[in-house]
Amino acid sequence: MQDLIWIVVFLAFRFWTLLSIGSDIVFTEEIYNGRIGYEIMKHGLRFGRDMQFLPFAGGTYVTGLMAAGTFALFGLNLFALKMIPLLFFTGAFWIWRIYLRRYFSLTSANAMSLLLLFPPPFLNKIATVAWGNHLESTFLIATGLFLVASTLNADRPVFRALILGLWSGLSLYFIPSYLLFLAAAGIFLAGKSLKYRFRLPWIALSLGFLIGLVPWMMVNILWQFKGLRIFGRFGHLPVDFLDRVGKFWWIHVPKSTGFMFGHDSGVWIAGMVYWIIALMVFLGVFIPSIRLKAYSGSGIIWIYILLFAPAFAASSFDFKPVGPPAEFRTYRYLAPLYPMLLACVSLGVGGWIASGRKSIKVVGIMLLSLMVAAGLAGTIRLWEPPSGWMGVFNTQDYSGIGDFRELKEFK
Repeated sequence: MQDLIWIVVFLAFRFWTLLSIGSDIVFTEEIYNGRIGYEIMKHGLRFGRDMQFLPFAGGTYVTGLMAAGTFALFGLNLFALKMIPLLFFTGAFWIWRIYLRRYFSLTSANAMSLLLLFPPPFLNKIATVAWGNHLESTFLIATGLFLVASTLNADRPVFRALILGLWSGLSLYFIPSYLLFLAAAGIFLAGKSLKYRFRLPWIALSLGFLIGLVPWMMVNILWQFKGLRIFGRFGHLPVDFLDRVGKFWWIHVPKSTGFMFGHDSGVWIAGMVYWIIALMVFLGVFIPSIRLKAYSGSGIIWIYILLFAPAFAASSFDFKPVGPPAEFRTYRYLAPLYPMLLACVSLGVGGWIASGRKSIKVVGIMLLSLMVAAGLAGTIRLWEPPSGWMGVFNTQDYSGIGDFRELKEFK
């Protein structure tokens, strides 16, 4: 019952935010995804090289499939299209809550729920965009983490290992950046159970992964394996590699929060204060009273966070500034990192609260309250009066943007 109440509250705030800012933030990519849905509605289901936004972006096609359903329910408007990121973010919220409650504590689950309910403005804004390859990764990774923990704790893990492999293959088709999560999970599992590598669960995991990769293989055959080019943007080792790693954590992560956008120094200071408080809360995991469960898969969270900055620094990607109201687009690649960082904070809260000393509990609650208050303040600043809400219900012309080939050349 408590989970249901949290979901209802979360949806209420997400709808409020979507209605407030949804019509102000519209990108070419998501209109393209809407075009896929429009085509499916008019001409039926089809699967081909002219559907995905890019050869590696399977998530854009999946978003288009979902858009066909939301258009049928709500009409050809922005609200119908932006229901898709709302569904993905709500799914991520629910999976994180179940994972933390089952394998850690109700306290950590509630803390994570609060942090996702009132996240920094960056996460609030990106959760309104139907890109098909950024916000959606938060759901894919949360589910993957839950499946790892579920498999490790199962008495008969073969079937669950098969499902985990299937999910991993499909997720890699959906978005290539899922590969980083696979790397983190692989390192974790290799360290945990290397001696079991030839047993049946590993065979089931591998088989499921190959089956899940079938859509990826189909698209790449149609595209002459151009989908592999995205991986060519990684593996570089620029001379400023260490500088890029340092700037990632020291400059970009604080600025990405989006607090007080409009003045760079104000953004950085507000973001830095937020993450310093987050780090203080995280230190609660070292309080002796907390007991992390052996098979929770929590090591994947730490490994993923440690790998993220070096992986980005060793790529040809960069953060290119974009002006308001779409300034958050600059840091869209950080979308999957945010829930991992907030999960660490939630585990720290569990440590503070589980302490037997009242003073330690109070400190933990106060630190968490500061983070939630900052997120709430940032959320309220995004809201508009009801008179400005109707923009997302205006009819959107998904047929008048040229054919797929023209749009691909345009971008």
